[in-house]
Amino acid sequence: MTSSSSGCGGRTMRRARLAGAAALLLPALGSCMASSPANPGSSPGAPTAAPAAAPAPAPPPAPAAPPTTAPGASSATAPEQAPTDMSRSLYLATLAAAELSLRLHETDRAKHWLAQSPASRRGWEWRYLSRASDRSAAAFPLGHGSITDVTVSPDGRLLAVGTGDGPVSLVEAATGEVVRTLEGHTAASWTPAFTRDGRRLATTSSDGSVRVWDVESGRQLLELPGNGQGVAEVTWSPDETQLAVGSWDYTSERGVWGTLNIWDAATGERIRQIEHGGYPIASVAYTPDGSRLVGGTWDWNLVVWDTRTWAEPVVLPPPESPDYKRVTEFALSPDGARLAVAYADARVRIWDVDGWEVVQTLYTPIEGQLPSVNGVAWLPDGERIVTAGSDLTVRLWEAESGDQLAVFHGHDRALNTVAVGPDGRRLYTGAGDGTVRVWDLESLDPARTVWTVPHTVYSAALDPEERRVLLATWEGWLRIVDADTGRELHAWEGHERAAVAADWSPDGRWLASTGSDGRVVLWDAGTRSTVAELEDVDRQLESVAFSPDGTLVAAPGPDRSVAVWRVPSGEALPPLVDGESGVGAVAWAPDGTLASAHGDGTVRLWDPETGTPREVLESVGDGTPTIAFDPSGPRLAVASGRTVRIRDLARHRWLAELPARSGSVLSPGLAYSPDGERLAGALSGNVFEVWDAGTGDVLLRLPYPTSAWSVGWTSDGDLILVPLDGTVRVLKGDGD
Repeated sequence: MTSSSSGCGGRTMRRARLAGAAALLLPALGSCMASSPANPGSSPGAPTAAPAAAPAPAPPPAPAAPPTTAPGASSATAPEQAPTDMSRSLYLATLAAAELSLRLHETDRAKHWLAQSPASRRGWEWRYLSRASDRSAAAFPLGHGSITDVTVSPDGRLLAVGTGDGPVSLVEAATGEVVRTLEGHTAASWTPAFTRDGRRLATTSSDGSVRVWDVESGRQLLELPGNGQGVAEVTWSPDETQLAVGSWDYTSERGVWGTLNIWDAATGERIRQIEHGGYPIASVAYTPDGSRLVGGTWDWNLVVWDTRTWAEPVVLPPPESPDYKRVTEFALSPDGARLAVAYADARVRIWDVDGWEVVQTLYTPIEGQLPSVNGVAWLPDGERIVTAGSDLTVRLWEAESGDQLAVFHGHDRALNTVAVGPDGRRLYTGAGDGTVRVWDLESLDPARTVWTVPHTVYSAALDPEERRVLLATWEGWLRIVDADTGRELHAWEGHERAAVAADWSPDGRWLASTGSDGRVVLWDAGTRSTVAELEDVDRQLESVAFSPDGTLVAAPGPDRSVAVWRVPSGEALPPLVDGESGVGAVAWAPDGTLASAHGDGTVRLWDPETGTPREVLESVGDGTPTIAFDPSGPRLAVASGRTVRIRDLARHRWLAELPARSGSVLSPGLAYSPDGERLAGALSGNVFEVWDAGTGDVLLRLPYPTSAWSVGWTSDGDLILVPLDGTVRVLKGDGD
C-alpha cells in the first residue's frame, strides 16, 4: 500500500537504496529532501522485458592506425565552464526528485518537486515530467472526502459518484457540474448502479442500507435495510426485477461472515438471504442470461450460484494461493464470456465463464510495494482492460496477451474505482484525493507515442512537413509511417539483412538509405522506386545524410573516404580523403559544411565542392566519434565513449567538455533540440538521457529494457527515441 505519511519517514525508507545525485543540493531543499536523496541514475521502475531478438548492427571496424593530426588540426584548449549557482542546483535536484517519484508512482511527490523548480529554468524536461505527472483531461473536485466509486449512466451524460462522507453526487460527465446530491446514507456510499434506461439508481453504504433513487427528481424510491454491517456492492438482475447485495455481518461470538441478499426491486421485499464463508462478499454480478450470480470474497474465492436452484455454490479459488488474494472488484466482458477479477495481490485474473478457468493474468512487477488493484473495467471493444490501483496509477492492458499498454498518472492519492464511458472514448476514476478525473483515451492512445514495428528499428527520419517518418529496420526493410499515429503507410525491402540508416531530402522528393550490405541507394519518395545505386562497398555502413539544400547526399565511402553525390543525378563528386582512418559517420551543418567522423577518433570538417578539409578536430577518445550539429547556431557536439565536447565552429575552439556520461554515447545516438538548448543521447547500458547543452547537466534519464540506439527531435520539440525493441517512442514536452 502507498504510505499515507506526509513527512519524510515512510517515503525515505523506499528511497534509501536510491541515493545519489540530488544529494549535493540538499541545503536548498531542506531536511526532508536531505533525508531522502534521489538519484536519476538508479532505475527501480524500469521494466524487465527480454531484449529484442534482432541484433544491433555491428559498428564498422576502426583501423588500428594511431590517431593523426593533419596540418591545421585544432588542439584542445581548456573548455569554458558554465558558472554554478543555487538556482541551477535547485532545478537539478527537483527534477531528479520528481523523476524518481514518478518511477515509484508517487504522483503527489512528483508534483510537489516540480512546483519547487525555479520557474526561470523550466525547460523541455520539466514540461515532459509535468505532463507525465498528470495525463488526465479534467479533474472534478467534489468536496465529499474520498471518492469511493464512479458509475457512468447508459447515455454517458451523468456520473453517479459515491463518497466517503455518504452523499451520492450526480455529476455532468462533460463539465463536472453537480446536478443533484442524493442525501440519505449516513456512512460511506458505494457502487452506484443504473438501470439500463438510466432512470433508476441503486446505491449501497457502509451504514448497511441499499437505496433506490429516481434519477430525474432525486427522490428516494426504496430503502432496503438489514443487509449486514457494511454493504459492499449492489447489482441489478438482467431483467431488473431484483437486486443482489453483497455484504458481511459480525457478532463477537461468531466473528465475520459473508452475506448475500436478494431483494424484489419493485416492492423492497427480501427474497433470499444466503451466508457464505468467513469474510465479506465484496463484489456481485449476474451473467447476461441471469442463470448465474457471481460473488467475489475476501477469502480469495469466486463463488458461483445457480440462480435457478440456489443449490450449493461452486467455489473457485485462484490457481495460486500462498499470498493474500482478496477479491476487490470484478467486471464481466461486454460479451459476458470472461470475468476480469481484481485481487489485492496487484493482479487481475481473467476467468473464462464457461469453463471457469483462468485464461490470463495481468501483472507488472511493482517497485517497493505491492499495490491493490481496486478498480477494473472493460473497454467496449472487449479487447482492452483498464485498472485503477492503490499505487496512484491507471493502467491499460491488452486482455488476450496480458500486455500492459500504458501507465497514467494524475491522482494524488490511492485510486478506488474506474469506469468507462459507453463509447469507450473516456475513462472516469475516483480516488482518495476527493477528485473524479477524466481521461481521454483518444489522446492517451499508446499507439500515438509508442509505434510498434514488425522489425527492429535503427533510425527514424522525418519528412520536411513532419507528417511522415522514414524508418530503417532489420531484414532490410524501409518503412514510412504516419507521424501522428505510427500507422504504416508504405514498406519495401531496400537492403540485405539490415537497413541501418535513412534520410529524407529537405524538399521531400527523395530518400536515401544504407545498411549492412554496404549499398547506398537513392529512392523516389513518392513511388519508392530506385533512382540511383550510389555505392556498393564491402562493409556495413551506418550513416547517410542530405545536404541542407538537398542538392547533395553523403555517406562513408570506400577505405578512408567520404563519398558525395549530386541529387538526383547520382553523379559522384571527387571522394573526400584525408588521414589514415576509415569513416564511420557523416553529418551536415546548417551552413552546408560536411563533417565526417573517423575510426581514429578525429572529426573532419569539409567543403564538399572543393574537397578540402576546413578543419581537423583531434581525437577525443577511442573509436569513431558520434557527431551532431546544433541547428540553432555554429556548434558541433562530438561524443567519444563517455566524453562529450562542444565545439564553437565560428571561433574554432572547444566551448565545453561535458561531465562524464553514465554510459558510452552510441552512434547515431546524439541530437540537439531545435533551439539548441538540449542534447539527447542514447547510451550503453540501455539508457537515454537529456542534457543541458551548455553545462552538460543530466536533466532527464530514461532507462529502457533493451538497448538504446538513436535519437532525434521534431521541430516543435518532441523527442523521438529508437530503442532496439521493435518500437519507436515519441516523448512530448508540450501538449498532445
